[in-house]
Amino acid sequence: MAIVCKKKQEIKAINSPQISNHILFTRVAKIIEGRKYRAATHVNQETTMMFWEVGHYINSVILDSKHAEYGKNILTALSAKLSWSLETEGVFL
Repeated sequence: MAIVCKKKQEIKAINSPQISNHILFTRVAKIIEGRKYRAATHVNQETTMMFWEVGHYINSVILDSKHAEYGKNILTALSAKLSWSLETEGVFL
């Protein structure tokens, strides 16, 4: 509850005609930086999960949990096709 009250006080202060440009800038910059940090954190989490899911799929379904020369060929071909698809069409499908 204290956080909510503090934010309400900050909002009241911002609505006040006596607020300085420095305080306004500082508060807005803080909001932007906080949201950018949370967005980057979320993107990093999703990227990690994407790589894990792709690796798991390749390992368990395609390679049948076997580490072999065949796996290198699969990854090379898959990488080339994904790179080409993204470069030429901007999408994977």
